[in-house]
This record gives sequence, structure tokens and C-alpha cells, in this order.
Amino acid sequence: MAKQIGRLTRLFLGSIEALVYALEAKDKYTAGHSRRVHEIALAIGIELNLSGEDLENLRWGSLLHDVGKIAVDQCVQNKPGRLTPAEYEHIMIHAHVGAGIVKPVVNEKVVEIVEHHHDHYDGTGLHQVVAGKEIPLGARILAVADAWDAMTSERPYRQAISVEDAHREIQRCSGTQFDPKVADAFLKTDASCFTFEKDKMAIIYTLQ
Repeated sequence: MAKQIGRLTRLFLGSIEALVYALEAKDKYTAGHSRRVHEIALAIGIELNLSGEDLENLRWGSLLHDVGKIAVDQCVQNKPGRLTPAEYEHIMIHAHVGAGIVKPVVNEKVVEIVEHHHDHYDGTGLHQVVAGKEIPLGARILAVADAWDAMTSERPYRQAISVEDAHREIQRCSGTQFDPKVADAFLKTDASCFTFEKDKMAIIYTLQ
């Protein structure tokens, strides 16, 4: 019975993962995003010496973090100009919606990673109820990985910024938007452990 439940859980998670990739494939601006965020997040987790169990939770949390965008209006998400406060709030529902989608088949830690991945370390995120180390570590890691990939990818409203500028932005926001410990781990890991070929939507990832 346990084996059957485990098999069904893996199948369901795989289906959700496939849904995420299908959603991203429809949009040239987000194609490959979850795969890249997954690789960055795991590299940070390894740098922070996370346990195997925590890395597995981080793996699923990062792969599934944007599944809630199924509820987001694509016209708003791909708006070529600055978002209004109402439009921004609409897009941000994806974290809560995504947590609800994955909750039936993952453990609570994965749900929390999805739910809180846009929380700011200093507590200034939209409708945020926890701050600092009260934010699950996996979500703090995902916040950095997600932001870095977003900054270095083209969006409808702006061009991608350089890797160097993205690094400076992570440093600038360390202690405010990002957990300083996580930001430091990312800056150590990023340059030496992986490179991206975004045009091919491929990742070359090598642990030191």
C-alpha cells in the first residue's frame, strides 16, 4: 500500500511539474525559468550544507514554485509596461494558489517554500506575515534564486541585466529583501558552480 501511495504521489508531482513547464513554454520570457531556479537553489543549498531531506524539499519547492501562475492573467503577466499596484497584487497570488495546488501531495515544508518564496527577509513583502528566520529557509533560498534568474532574463517590460549587475543587486538587497547568509552563499556558488546557456534553455551544472 505504501509503495502504491508513493508511486501515485510521484506521478502526481510529475504531472504538476509537467504543467509548470507547459505554462512556461507558452511564454518566451519564462521558458526554462523553473529548471534554472531549481539548479540555482540546489547549488545554494549545497553551499549551506543542507541535509539530503532538506535538499529534496528544496528540489520540489523550486520546481513547483510557479505552478500557481495558472491562475494569473497572461495579459497582466506579459504587460509591456509598469504594473499598477492592483496588477502586481494579482500576479503575486500565484504563491498562495501554488501552495494550495501542491498541498495534497507534498509535505508541509514544500508547501511553505512555495507559499513564502516572495517574502522579504525584512518583512516588507506584500501581505507578509513572517520575517527574518521565521521565513522557512527553503523559501529564503528560493527568493534569491528566483530573483537572480528573473533579473538576468528578458521580460516584456525590460531587458535582462548583466550577471555583474545582478550580483550587485543581490548584494545591495542583502539584509532587506534577502537573507544575508543565503545571499552570501549564492555569491560564492554562482560564479564557480554553474553557467547558463539561456538561448538553448539548457543548464551546465558542475559541483566543485
